[in-house]
Amino acid sequence: MKRLPLSIAGLALVSVLTACGDPSTTNSSDTGASAPSSLATSSHKADIPDYVLSPYTADQYPKLFAAFGSRIDDVERLRRAAAEKAAASPTCDRVEVVELSQVRSSLSDLNYFVDCANSTRFRFSETELASAGPVASETQKAWGEAEARSACEELIRQSASIPTSVKVHSFLGTSVYKAPSTGNVVVTSDFDAKNAFATEIGYRAKCYFEPGVATGKVEISQRLR
Repeated sequence: MKRLPLSIAGLALVSVLTACGDPSTTNSSDTGASAPSSLATSSHKADIPDYVLSPYTADQYPKLFAAFGSRIDDVERLRRAAAEKAAASPTCDRVEVVELSQVRSSLSDLNYFVDCANSTRFRFSETELASAGPVASETQKAWGEAEARSACEELIRQSASIPTSVKVHSFLGTSVYKAPSTGNVVVTSDFDAKNAFATEIGYRAKCYFEPGVATGKVEISQRLR
């Protein structure tokens, strides 16, 4: 992998596949999520108000119709399926928003997000909606703190000009934040590393991890002393 030099004015952005940080291969005990069997029960059914499934119209959603108009019947059918799948989870108290994610969708794979009144969010691909598997919210699919820290350190080392010179401030210089609704995890970590001229410089890294996504992104800037 080509290394990006850590310059004083530069900002490094790196995406890598980290096997150790793949949420799909992490035990529920590592992430703090409940075991799959407890994620949904057949007896629970959250309220789905009629207004959240008001049909899309071409005049109000011209971009949506331009991109997905050929599948508009499927868009609406799967939109309801997404609402019902989220409503079946005990973690959802009341469905408030059900929308097609135009950014994540393609004509061959429609994607949706569902927000509940208690700020719990779900995301479903077309494939997931066709499955009878258990339901997990974005928070339940989120990266665990330990794996996010480890993956962030790996991202930092891979972005350094001299990886062996990296000294991460793992205790006092590192913090982890998880968004309560989206489950996005941000690791902020201070570290020192030598540049191409073997001069040690202080840096700050921000690593970003999305639920269910096996890639992490890191932004690195010089740390003000």
